[in-house]
Amino acid sequence: MSTQNNSNFRNNSPVSEFPGVSPAVSRRGFLRRAALTVAAFGAAPLILPRDLLGADAPSKKVTVGVIGTGRQTQHINLPGFLTLDNCRVVAVCDVDAWRLEGAKAQVEAHYALEKTSGTYKGCATFRDYRELLARPDIDAVFVSTPDHWHVPMALAAMKAGKDVSCEKPLSLSIHEGRVLADTAKRLQRVTRTDSEFRSLKLFHHAAECVRNGRIGNLRRIFTGTPKEEMKPLQPHPAPVPPELDYDLWLGPAPAPAYCEQRVHPRHDISGRPGWMQNRDYCEGMICNWGAHLNDIAQWAHNSDHTGPVEVEARGEYPPLDSLRNVLLNFQAHYRYADGVELTYAMDRPYIRLEGDEGWIEMPYGSPKLLADIPEMDHVITMGCNVNCPYLPCKTREDWGIEDPSGKEDGEFLKVIEIIEQKISVLSKRLAV
Repeated sequence: MSTQNNSNFRNNSPVSEFPGVSPAVSRRGFLRRAALTVAAFGAAPLILPRDLLGADAPSKKVTVGVIGTGRQTQHINLPGFLTLDNCRVVAVCDVDAWRLEGAKAQVEAHYALEKTSGTYKGCATFRDYRELLARPDIDAVFVSTPDHWHVPMALAAMKAGKDVSCEKPLSLSIHEGRVLADTAKRLQRVTRTDSEFRSLKLFHHAAECVRNGRIGNLRRIFTGTPKEEMKPLQPHPAPVPPELDYDLWLGPAPAPAYCEQRVHPRHDISGRPGWMQNRDYCEGMICNWGAHLNDIAQWAHNSDHTGPVEVEARGEYPPLDSLRNVLLNFQAHYRYADGVELTYAMDRPYIRLEGDEGWIEMPYGSPKLLADIPEMDHVITMGCNVNCPYLPCKTREDWGIEDPSGKEDGEFLKVIEIIEQKISVLSKRLAV
Protein backbone atom coordinates (compact mmCIF):
# COMPACT_ATOMS: atom_id res chain seq x y z
CA MET A 1 0.00 0.00 0.00
CA SER A 2 1.11 3.58 -0.52
CA THR A 3 0.05 6.79 1.22
CA GLN A 4 -0.08 9.97 -0.85
CA ASN A 5 -0.85 13.56 0.13
CA ASN A 6 -2.96 15.71 -2.20
CA SER A 7 -2.15 13.41 -5.11
CA ASN A 8 -3.74 14.23 -8.46
CA PHE A 9 -1.79 13.25 -11.52
CA ARG A 10 -4.65 14.53 -13.70
CA ASN A 11 -4.45 18.12 -12.46
CA ASN A 12 -4.05 20.59 -15.32
CA SER A 13 -4.00 17.76 -17.82
CA PRO A 14 -4.91 18.95 -21.32
CA VAL A 15 -8.49 18.40 -22.35
CA SER A 16 -8.59 15.95 -25.21
CA GLU A 17 -9.68 17.46 -28.51
CA PHE A 18 -10.84 13.99 -29.52
CA PRO A 19 -12.54 14.18 -32.89
CA GLY A 20 -15.86 15.96 -32.75
CA VAL A 21 -18.07 16.82 -35.66
CA SER A 22 -18.71 19.86 -37.74
CA PRO A 23 -21.81 21.68 -36.46
CA ALA A 24 -24.97 20.51 -38.18
CA VAL A 25 -27.66 23.17 -37.99
CA SER A 26 -31.28 22.09 -37.57
CA ARG A 27 -34.27 24.37 -37.95
CA ARG A 28 -34.34 24.75 -34.17
CA GLY A 29 -30.63 25.49 -34.15
CA PHE A 30 -30.94 28.02 -36.95
CA LEU A 31 -33.66 29.90 -35.08
CA ARG A 32 -31.61 29.86 -31.88
CA ARG A 33 -28.51 31.25 -33.58
CA ALA A 34 -30.44 33.86 -35.52
CA ALA A 35 -32.26 35.13 -32.46
CA LEU A 36 -29.16 35.13 -30.29
CA THR A 37 -27.29 37.06 -32.96
CA VAL A 38 -30.00 39.71 -32.99
CA ALA A 39 -30.00 39.85 -29.20
CA ALA A 40 -26.25 40.35 -29.17
CA PHE A 41 -25.98 43.01 -31.89
CA GLY A 42 -29.34 44.75 -31.71
CA ALA A 43 -32.40 44.55 -33.93
CA ALA A 44 -30.61 44.53 -37.24
CA PRO A 45 -32.66 43.66 -40.34
CA LEU A 46 -33.16 39.93 -40.59
CA ILE A 47 -35.40 38.06 -43.01
CA LEU A 48 -36.33 34.46 -42.17
CA PRO A 49 -38.07 32.17 -44.64
CA ARG A 50 -41.70 31.69 -43.62
CA ASP A 51 -41.47 27.92 -44.06
CA LEU A 52 -39.18 27.88 -41.02
CA LEU A 53 -41.97 29.25 -38.88
CA GLY A 54 -44.82 26.79 -39.27
CA ALA A 55 -47.44 26.24 -36.62
CA ASP A 56 -45.31 23.59 -34.96
CA ALA A 57 -41.97 25.40 -35.14
CA PRO A 58 -39.86 24.90 -33.14
CA SER A 59 -40.92 21.33 -32.56
CA LYS A 60 -43.06 20.81 -29.49
CA LYS A 61 -40.90 17.84 -28.47
CA VAL A 62 -37.23 17.99 -27.58
CA THR A 63 -35.48 15.22 -29.49
CA VAL A 64 -32.84 13.42 -27.43
CA GLY A 65 -29.92 11.18 -28.33
CA VAL A 66 -28.41 8.99 -25.60
CA ILE A 67 -24.67 8.26 -25.63
CA GLY A 68 -23.72 5.33 -23.41
CA THR A 69 -26.28 2.60 -22.67
CA GLY A 70 -24.94 0.81 -19.60
CA ARG A 71 -26.65 0.08 -16.31
CA GLN A 72 -27.17 3.74 -15.31
CA THR A 73 -28.85 4.49 -18.63
CA GLN A 74 -31.05 1.41 -18.87
CA HIS A 75 -32.03 1.32 -15.19
CA ILE A 76 -32.35 5.05 -14.42
CA ASN A 77 -31.84 7.56 -17.23
CA LEU A 78 -33.83 6.09 -20.11
CA PRO A 79 -36.96 5.40 -18.02
CA GLY A 80 -36.85 9.02 -16.84
CA PHE A 81 -36.78 10.50 -20.33
CA LEU A 82 -39.20 8.01 -21.88
CA THR A 83 -42.00 9.01 -19.53
CA LEU A 84 -41.83 12.73 -20.43
CA ASP A 85 -44.45 14.05 -22.86
CA ASN A 86 -42.21 16.86 -24.16
CA CYS A 87 -39.35 14.55 -25.07
CA ARG A 88 -38.63 11.96 -27.76
CA VAL A 89 -35.64 9.65 -27.57
CA VAL A 90 -34.73 9.18 -31.22
CA ALA A 91 -31.26 7.61 -31.08
CA VAL A 92 -28.96 5.61 -28.81
CA CYS A 93 -25.22 5.06 -29.08
CA ASP A 94 -22.77 2.63 -27.49
CA VAL A 95 -19.48 0.93 -28.36
CA ASP A 96 -20.94 -2.35 -27.03
CA ALA A 97 -23.41 -3.75 -29.58
CA TRP A 98 -25.13 -5.99 -27.01
CA ARG A 99 -25.88 -3.06 -24.70
CA LEU A 100 -26.87 -0.92 -27.68
CA GLU A 101 -29.51 -3.39 -28.81
CA GLY A 102 -30.89 -3.60 -25.29
CA ALA A 103 -31.35 0.16 -25.09
CA LYS A 104 -32.95 0.28 -28.53
CA ALA A 105 -35.40 -2.46 -27.52
CA GLN A 106 -36.24 -0.54 -24.34
CA VAL A 107 -37.00 2.66 -26.26
CA GLU A 108 -39.05 0.98 -28.96
CA ALA A 109 -41.02 -1.15 -26.49
CA HIS A 110 -42.04 2.00 -24.62
CA TYR A 111 -43.13 3.98 -27.66
CA ALA A 112 -44.89 0.93 -29.11
CA LEU A 113 -47.41 1.28 -26.29
CA GLU A 114 -48.57 4.53 -27.90
CA LYS A 115 -49.24 2.89 -31.27
CA THR A 116 -52.46 1.16 -32.21
CA SER A 117 -50.33 -1.34 -34.11
CA GLY A 118 -48.37 -2.12 -30.96
CA THR A 119 -45.07 -1.73 -32.79
CA TYR A 120 -42.51 1.06 -33.10
CA LYS A 121 -39.22 1.01 -35.00
CA GLY A 122 -38.05 4.63 -34.81
CA CYS A 123 -34.96 4.46 -32.59
CA ALA A 124 -31.70 4.79 -34.52
CA THR A 125 -28.51 3.11 -33.26
CA PHE A 126 -24.89 4.23 -33.55
CA ARG A 127 -21.60 2.72 -32.46
CA ASP A 128 -19.71 6.02 -32.95
CA TYR A 129 -20.95 9.05 -31.03
CA ARG A 130 -19.79 11.38 -33.81
CA GLU A 131 -22.37 9.89 -36.16
CA LEU A 132 -25.14 10.54 -33.65
CA LEU A 133 -23.98 14.15 -33.18
CA ALA A 134 -24.01 14.66 -36.95
CA ARG A 135 -27.81 14.21 -37.04
CA PRO A 136 -29.32 17.70 -37.38
CA ASP A 137 -32.69 16.62 -35.98
CA ILE A 138 -31.32 15.88 -32.49
CA ASP A 139 -31.73 18.80 -30.08
CA ALA A 140 -30.07 17.45 -26.93
CA VAL A 141 -27.86 14.56 -25.85
CA PHE A 142 -27.47 12.65 -22.63
CA VAL A 143 -23.89 11.50 -21.99
CA SER A 144 -23.75 8.46 -19.70
CA THR A 145 -20.37 6.91 -20.43
CA PRO A 146 -17.25 6.08 -18.40
CA ASP A 147 -16.00 9.27 -16.76
CA HIS A 148 -12.96 9.81 -18.99
CA TRP A 149 -15.28 10.37 -21.95
CA HIS A 150 -17.59 12.95 -20.32
CA VAL A 151 -15.77 16.14 -21.27
CA PRO A 152 -14.64 15.17 -24.81
CA MET A 153 -18.16 14.03 -25.76
CA ALA A 154 -19.90 16.97 -24.10
CA LEU A 155 -17.57 19.42 -25.87
CA ALA A 156 -18.19 17.72 -29.21
CA ALA A 157 -21.95 17.81 -28.61
CA MET A 158 -21.92 21.54 -27.82
CA LYS A 159 -19.85 22.26 -30.92
CA ALA A 160 -22.38 20.25 -32.92
CA GLY A 161 -25.16 22.54 -31.68
CA LYS A 162 -26.65 20.22 -29.08
CA ASP A 163 -27.77 20.94 -25.53
CA VAL A 164 -26.15 18.55 -23.05
CA SER A 165 -27.00 16.62 -19.93
CA CYS A 166 -23.95 14.73 -18.64
CA GLU A 167 -23.53 12.19 -15.88
CA LYS A 168 -21.54 13.07 -12.79
CA PRO A 169 -18.70 13.46 -12.06
CA LEU A 170 -18.70 15.97 -14.87
CA SER A 171 -14.92 15.99 -15.29
CA LEU A 172 -11.76 14.42 -13.90
CA SER A 173 -9.92 17.69 -13.26
CA ILE A 174 -10.62 21.33 -12.51
CA HIS A 175 -9.10 22.28 -15.86
CA GLU A 176 -11.41 20.00 -17.83
CA GLY A 177 -14.43 21.33 -15.98
CA ARG A 178 -13.41 24.93 -16.59
CA VAL A 179 -12.99 24.33 -20.33
CA LEU A 180 -16.43 22.70 -20.48
CA ALA A 181 -18.14 25.49 -18.55
CA ASP A 182 -16.47 28.19 -20.63
CA THR A 183 -17.45 26.42 -23.86
CA ALA A 184 -21.09 26.10 -22.76
CA LYS A 185 -21.17 29.81 -21.99
CA ARG A 186 -19.47 30.80 -25.24
CA LEU A 187 -21.73 28.61 -27.39
CA GLN A 188 -24.82 29.39 -25.26
CA ARG A 189 -25.79 25.76 -24.77
CA VAL A 190 -28.17 24.48 -22.10
CA THR A 191 -26.12 22.14 -19.90
CA ARG A 192 -26.77 20.04 -16.82
CA THR A 193 -24.65 17.89 -14.53
CA ASP A 194 -26.79 14.86 -13.86
CA SER A 195 -26.95 14.45 -10.08
CA GLU A 196 -30.40 13.47 -8.90
CA PHE A 197 -29.73 14.22 -5.23
CA ARG A 198 -30.91 17.83 -5.61
CA SER A 199 -34.39 16.61 -6.43
CA LEU A 200 -34.54 13.97 -3.69
CA LYS A 201 -37.02 15.19 -1.10
CA LEU A 202 -34.83 14.55 1.96
CA PHE A 203 -31.77 16.43 0.69
CA HIS A 204 -33.93 19.17 -0.78
CA HIS A 205 -35.59 19.67 2.60
CA ALA A 206 -32.29 19.67 4.48
CA ALA A 207 -31.00 22.51 2.30
CA GLU A 208 -34.26 24.40 2.85
CA CYS A 209 -33.96 24.11 6.63
CA VAL A 210 -30.34 25.25 6.76
CA ARG A 211 -30.78 28.17 4.39
CA ASN A 212 -33.81 29.32 6.37
CA GLY A 213 -31.87 29.39 9.63
CA ARG A 214 -33.57 26.42 11.30
CA ILE A 215 -30.27 25.27 12.87
CA GLY A 216 -28.98 28.79 13.48
CA ASN A 217 -25.74 29.79 11.80
CA LEU A 218 -24.14 26.94 9.86
CA ARG A 219 -20.75 26.05 11.40
CA ARG A 220 -19.64 22.60 10.26
CA ILE A 221 -20.50 20.14 7.48
CA PHE A 222 -19.60 16.46 7.31
CA THR A 223 -20.01 14.35 4.16
CA GLY A 224 -19.10 10.76 3.46
CA THR A 225 -18.94 8.11 0.77
CA PRO A 226 -19.41 4.34 0.89
CA LYS A 227 -16.22 2.39 1.44
CA GLU A 228 -14.48 1.12 -1.67
CA GLU A 229 -14.58 -2.67 -1.75
CA MET A 230 -11.66 -3.92 -3.81
CA LYS A 231 -8.59 -6.08 -3.71
CA PRO A 232 -5.40 -5.64 -5.73
CA LEU A 233 -5.84 -7.23 -9.14
CA GLN A 234 -3.36 -7.82 -11.93
CA PRO A 235 -4.78 -7.55 -15.46
CA HIS A 236 -5.05 -10.73 -17.52
CA PRO A 237 -5.19 -9.80 -21.24
CA ALA A 238 -7.89 -11.50 -23.28
CA PRO A 239 -9.30 -11.26 -26.82
CA VAL A 240 -11.61 -8.30 -27.37
CA PRO A 241 -15.25 -9.49 -27.52
CA PRO A 242 -16.76 -9.19 -31.01
CA GLU A 243 -19.55 -6.90 -29.76
CA LEU A 244 -17.11 -4.31 -28.32
CA ASP A 245 -15.26 -1.53 -30.15
CA TYR A 246 -12.45 -1.45 -27.58
CA ASP A 247 -10.40 1.26 -29.30
CA LEU A 248 -13.35 3.65 -29.23
CA TRP A 249 -14.15 2.65 -25.65
CA LEU A 250 -10.61 3.70 -24.65
CA GLY A 251 -10.76 6.93 -26.63
CA PRO A 252 -8.45 9.54 -25.05
CA ALA A 253 -7.22 7.15 -22.33
CA PRO A 254 -4.04 5.00 -22.49
CA ALA A 255 -4.29 1.85 -24.60
CA PRO A 256 -3.50 -1.30 -22.59
CA ALA A 257 -4.54 -4.79 -23.66
CA TYR A 258 -8.19 -5.64 -23.12
CA CYS A 259 -9.41 -7.52 -20.08
CA GLU A 260 -13.02 -7.76 -18.92
CA GLN A 261 -12.24 -6.45 -15.41
CA ARG A 262 -11.00 -3.20 -16.97
CA VAL A 263 -14.22 -2.48 -18.90
CA HIS A 264 -17.59 -3.97 -17.86
CA PRO A 265 -19.12 -7.45 -17.46
CA ARG A 266 -20.08 -9.03 -20.77
CA HIS A 267 -23.80 -9.48 -21.46
CA ASP A 268 -24.62 -8.15 -18.00
CA ILE A 269 -26.39 -4.80 -17.58
CA SER A 270 -26.47 -4.86 -13.77
CA GLY A 271 -22.93 -5.74 -12.74
CA ARG A 272 -20.62 -2.99 -11.45
CA PRO A 273 -18.14 -2.09 -14.21
CA GLY A 274 -14.42 -2.46 -13.56
CA TRP A 275 -13.53 0.94 -15.01
CA MET A 276 -14.98 2.55 -11.86
CA GLN A 277 -11.90 1.33 -9.94
CA ASN A 278 -9.20 2.38 -12.40
CA ARG A 279 -7.74 5.90 -12.49
CA ASP A 280 -7.34 5.94 -16.26
CA TYR A 281 -11.13 6.25 -16.46
CA CYS A 282 -12.43 7.22 -13.01
CA GLU A 283 -11.21 8.46 -9.61
CA GLY A 284 -13.40 6.11 -7.60
CA MET A 285 -15.68 6.94 -4.67
CA ILE A 286 -14.14 10.35 -3.99
CA CYS A 287 -15.66 11.61 -7.26
CA ASN A 288 -18.50 9.13 -7.73
CA TRP A 289 -20.33 9.84 -4.45
CA GLY A 290 -18.60 13.14 -3.72
CA ALA A 291 -20.30 14.69 -6.73
CA HIS A 292 -23.60 13.95 -4.98
CA LEU A 293 -23.09 14.78 -1.33
CA ASN A 294 -20.60 17.64 -1.61
CA ASP A 295 -23.05 19.22 -4.03
CA ILE A 296 -25.67 19.16 -1.27
CA ALA A 297 -23.10 20.72 1.08
CA GLN A 298 -22.54 23.51 -1.43
CA TRP A 299 -26.29 23.94 -1.85
CA ALA A 300 -27.06 24.11 1.87
CA HIS A 301 -24.15 26.51 2.40
CA ASN A 302 -25.46 28.72 -0.43
CA SER A 303 -22.12 28.64 -2.24
CA ASP A 304 -23.07 27.30 -5.69
CA HIS A 305 -21.02 29.98 -7.42
CA THR A 306 -17.92 29.74 -5.24
CA GLY A 307 -16.18 27.17 -3.05
CA PRO A 308 -13.78 26.57 -0.18
CA VAL A 309 -10.66 28.73 0.12
CA GLU A 310 -8.50 26.10 1.85
CA VAL A 311 -8.19 22.34 1.49
CA GLU A 312 -5.96 19.69 3.04
CA ALA A 313 -6.37 16.02 2.18
CA ARG A 314 -4.74 12.65 2.59
CA GLY A 315 -5.52 9.31 0.96
CA GLU A 316 -4.27 5.75 0.64
CA TYR A 317 -3.88 4.07 -2.75
CA PRO A 318 -3.18 0.47 -3.77
CA PRO A 319 -0.01 -0.15 -5.77
CA LEU A 320 -0.25 1.80 -9.02
CA ASP A 321 0.42 -1.34 -11.07
CA SER A 322 -2.83 -2.85 -9.78
CA LEU A 323 -5.74 -2.79 -12.18
CA ARG A 324 -7.84 -1.51 -9.28
CA ASN A 325 -5.95 1.58 -8.19
CA VAL A 326 -8.42 4.22 -6.97
CA LEU A 327 -8.37 5.48 -3.37
CA LEU A 328 -8.82 2.88 -0.64
CA ASN A 329 -9.62 5.60 1.87
CA PHE A 330 -9.29 9.35 2.22
CA GLN A 331 -10.09 12.33 4.43
CA ALA A 332 -10.27 15.94 3.26
CA HIS A 333 -10.73 19.13 5.26
CA TYR A 334 -12.08 22.31 3.65
CA ARG A 335 -12.60 25.82 4.98
CA TYR A 336 -14.88 28.42 3.40
CA ALA A 337 -14.23 32.17 3.50
CA ASP A 338 -16.98 32.61 6.12
CA GLY A 339 -15.27 30.12 8.45
CA VAL A 340 -17.60 27.16 7.81
CA GLU A 341 -15.64 23.91 7.78
CA LEU A 342 -16.35 20.80 5.69
CA THR A 343 -14.90 17.38 6.50
CA TYR A 344 -15.23 14.82 3.71
CA ALA A 345 -14.17 11.20 4.19
CA MET A 346 -14.70 7.64 3.07
CA ASP A 347 -17.08 6.35 5.72
CA ARG A 348 -20.75 5.94 4.74
CA PRO A 349 -22.99 7.94 2.40
CA TYR A 350 -24.38 10.80 4.47
CA ILE A 351 -24.33 14.54 5.10
CA ARG A 352 -24.43 16.21 8.50
CA LEU A 353 -25.01 19.94 8.84
CA GLU A 354 -24.22 21.47 12.24
CA GLY A 355 -25.27 24.94 13.36
CA ASP A 356 -25.08 26.83 16.63
CA GLU A 357 -28.71 25.91 17.43
CA GLY A 358 -29.01 22.33 16.19
CA TRP A 359 -28.05 19.85 13.50
CA ILE A 360 -29.46 17.86 10.62
CA GLU A 361 -28.05 14.50 9.56
CA MET A 362 -29.18 12.85 6.34
CA PRO A 363 -27.86 9.31 5.88
CA TYR A 364 -28.55 8.20 2.34
CA GLY A 365 -31.92 6.49 2.48
CA SER A 366 -33.14 7.62 5.92
CA PRO A 367 -33.11 11.00 7.72
CA LYS A 368 -32.21 11.89 11.28
CA LEU A 369 -33.74 15.25 12.19
CA LEU A 370 -32.78 15.42 15.85
CA ALA A 371 -31.00 17.67 18.36
CA ASP A 372 -27.69 16.19 19.46
CA ILE A 373 -25.16 18.98 19.89
CA PRO A 374 -24.00 19.44 23.53
CA GLU A 375 -25.99 22.14 25.33
CA MET A 376 -28.43 22.38 22.42
CA ASP A 377 -32.07 21.31 22.55
CA HIS A 378 -33.42 22.84 19.35
CA VAL A 379 -35.40 20.14 17.56
CA ILE A 380 -35.46 20.29 13.75
CA THR A 381 -38.91 19.47 12.41
CA MET A 382 -40.18 18.87 8.89
CA GLY A 383 -42.38 21.97 8.97
CA CYS A 384 -40.21 24.91 7.96
CA ASN A 385 -41.25 28.13 6.25
CA VAL A 386 -39.43 28.22 2.92
CA ASN A 387 -38.92 31.52 1.17
CA CYS A 388 -35.36 31.45 -0.11
CA PRO A 389 -34.55 31.25 -3.85
CA TYR A 390 -32.81 28.23 -5.36
CA LEU A 391 -30.86 27.95 -8.58
CA PRO A 392 -31.26 25.80 -10.53
CA CYS A 393 -33.78 24.03 -8.24
CA LYS A 394 -36.81 25.63 -6.62
CA THR A 395 -38.50 25.18 -3.29
CA ARG A 396 -41.08 22.44 -3.02
CA GLU A 397 -43.79 25.10 -2.76
CA ASP A 398 -42.64 26.52 -6.10
CA TRP A 399 -42.83 23.07 -7.62
CA GLY A 400 -46.40 22.83 -6.38
CA ILE A 401 -45.70 19.29 -5.19
CA GLU A 402 -44.63 17.71 -1.93
CA ASP A 403 -41.93 15.49 -3.40
CA PRO A 404 -39.72 16.72 -6.28
CA SER A 405 -37.98 13.34 -6.68
CA GLY A 406 -37.47 12.27 -10.27
CA LYS A 407 -38.36 15.67 -11.75
CA GLU A 408 -34.83 16.65 -12.80
CA ASP A 409 -35.11 15.37 -16.39
CA GLY A 410 -38.28 17.38 -16.91
CA GLU A 411 -36.59 20.53 -15.65
CA PHE A 412 -33.68 20.06 -18.08
CA LEU A 413 -36.10 19.79 -20.99
CA LYS A 414 -38.20 22.66 -19.65
CA VAL A 415 -35.20 25.01 -19.78
CA ILE A 416 -34.58 24.03 -23.40
CA GLU A 417 -38.26 24.60 -24.22
CA ILE A 418 -38.36 28.03 -22.53
CA ILE A 419 -35.33 29.18 -24.50
CA GLU A 420 -36.78 27.88 -27.75
CA GLN A 421 -40.15 29.53 -27.06
CA LYS A 422 -38.48 32.89 -26.51
CA ILE A 423 -36.40 32.44 -29.64
CA SER A 424 -39.49 31.44 -31.64
CA VAL A 425 -41.36 34.57 -30.55
CA LEU A 426 -38.42 36.78 -31.45
CA SER A 427 -37.93 35.04 -34.77
CA LYS A 428 -41.61 35.45 -35.70
CA ARG A 429 -41.44 39.16 -34.93
CA LEU A 430 -38.36 39.49 -37.11
CA ALA A 431 -40.03 37.61 -39.96
CA VAL A 432 -42.99 39.96 -40.19
